[in-house]
Amino acid sequence: MLLSAIVVSGALIVIKNFPYIHFSDGFIIGLDLFHLAGVMAFLMSNLVCRIAKKKWAVAT
Repeated sequence: MLLSAIVVSGALIVIKNFPYIHFSDGFIIGLDLFHLAGVMAFLMSNLVCRIAKKKWAVAT
């Protein structure tokens, strides 16, 4: 779920760079902060799992 959110927000960040796509300034700032927070949460969860020697991904 976390990786999905990071991929979707990353895709929106790429889309905003197209010359014919315009997002509001507030949306871009929120999108950047959301993406940054998601990546930080992903990295922290990996770090915690590495320290605890547990698997960070479980196949369902």
